[in-house]
Amino acid sequence: ANQYNGKRYNNTGVNTSTSARAGERWADGRAHFAGFNTVMQPNGPTCTSGTDGGAHWNDGVWTASSRHPSIVQAALADGSVRQIPDSINLNIWRGLGTRSLGETLGEF
Repeated sequence: ANQYNGKRYNNTGVNTSTSARAGERWADGRAHFAGFNTVMQPNGPTCTSGTDGGAHWNDGVWTASSRHPSIVQAALADGSVRQIPDSINLNIWRGLGTRSLGETLGEF
């Protein structure tokens, strides 16, 4: 189980994967290929509500993924592109996924 925003969740009964297809079809544009959230670490497991083999169509927590070992590339709102390590502090990673909440991110 993990904890986020004071609530616990766990992936019992859902499909979790760190697919060999990570980073695939990013130019497709559909949310399940190009979208992600910052609930889980970069290149971490994706948790979906389905186990039907077409899990990319189901609801879930989609992690940023990459074919680059141990990093994801991120385009930031200031126009910069950063390499984000899988080992980034989870609070900083989650702060990068929000806006206007006043987090102090520091260096990462």
